[in-house]
Amino acid sequence: MEKLDGEVGVTVKNDAEMKELERSLYALIDANFEAQLAETREVLHVRGVPDSGGERPSGVEGPLDDLLHRAQRMGFLTKNIDSDVGCVEMGEGALTGIWARLPGGDGSVVDEPGAADDRGTAVAFLYAMKALRDSGLPLRRRFRLILGPDGGGSRCISRYACTEAQPILSFSPDAELSVINAEQGILRVTISQSAPIEANGGTELIGLNGGDRFNEVPELAEAVIRCDAEEWEAIIAACRDLDVLLEGPSEVKITARGAAHATEPEKGGNAVQKLLWRLADLDFCRADGMLIDAVCRMAGQGHSGDGLGIESRDGVPLTCNLAAVRMEANETRKTKTVLMKLDIRYPVTFTPDDVIGNMKKAATEAGAELVVNTHKPPLYIPESHESVQTLLNACRATAERPLSVKGRARSMPDPANQAGENEAGLRDVTHTYAEALVRINESGPRSSDP
Repeated sequence: MEKLDGEVGVTVKNDAEMKELERSLYALIDANFEAQLAETREVLHVRGVPDSGGERPSGVEGPLDDLLHRAQRMGFLTKNIDSDVGCVEMGEGALTGIWARLPGGDGSVVDEPGAADDRGTAVAFLYAMKALRDSGLPLRRRFRLILGPDGGGSRCISRYACTEAQPILSFSPDAELSVINAEQGILRVTISQSAPIEANGGTELIGLNGGDRFNEVPELAEAVIRCDAEEWEAIIAACRDLDVLLEGPSEVKITARGAAHATEPEKGGNAVQKLLWRLADLDFCRADGMLIDAVCRMAGQGHSGDGLGIESRDGVPLTCNLAAVRMEANETRKTKTVLMKLDIRYPVTFTPDDVIGNMKKAATEAGAELVVNTHKPPLYIPESHESVQTLLNACRATAERPLSVKGRARSMPDPANQAGENEAGLRDVTHTYAEALVRINESGPRSSDP
């Protein structure tokens, strides 16, 4: 290794010197690993700050303040921006941003898997930054660890963007231990389908409700039917795999169950879809039968979005989650309306018009109305891009087999679990973060360059 003129430290010139630097970085991480483990346990047990109406009470220290204080004690520059976002910084030059989340806004001790992932990642990256700083390698970039305490992250990002410098490169170590260079678009819509209320029209749907949040596959859905007693046996037979309860001389409640996440709806049954298709087998009055039939056609029976004309093509994945359903009655207008909330995750190979245009066409043909609630277009950086290759090489240098950062962080050590393999996973992922930092650093201009 060679010292730069007028500088203290070393610069990497070839593969052999990079290997030597890697060994040095790993040794620094290993030497501090017991302290890292102890801080990880402590950070996981910092209570979140109650958040009411977007305001955090003054004088209450939460996970953000706690981690910033830890970074200060390690000698880093820190900044707390209105308790919405925090920064830990080292180096000079072009800004590289590393986004990490610090969940825990409900006042509880955070010990669920997602919190171990997010908070543990922040601590691991802090120790990776420390290793690079202590290695003696001149810092050719300004590295900023950007910490957001709110689980969703949007408030943190928005607040940061208002007043802070924008990184020329940014990434988040909250993914699989390879590089994710594309992110699906997220489209959330509400579809409403109406029908007249028929007087004395026979079997009638008088209640329908299930699901709530867009990003969840509904785990419970209920329908209430008004019918004559002679219809009970047919309803019970058609819904034999669901819970059927007689609620009175002329009312039956049907309940369906299931659960998953909107990103992977195939991993759990959708209670709303299950219920709707059972209702489609029943002999309703004409208006309600047509209403349920139209809703079922749009909802489809899986998560492909085929009922709305947005199914995957050429094997490229798209998921459509029927997140919620609700029925409302308007006695003045003598109508009832079924509202469906759908969460669609679509790939970069689809355009917004491919998805929104086809959905609007399907809704119009069914006599329904579609409203776009939120839309985030897909993101994509080519695999050939220098930043993607830099991060890929960091992963390849430290991982002997494909492993998930999220999976590793999820099983980080805590007071109740001291398995050696968990500690090894945390150590390895910290090595990977340090590897990424040094490779980004080496890809930047030398401080002696013009």
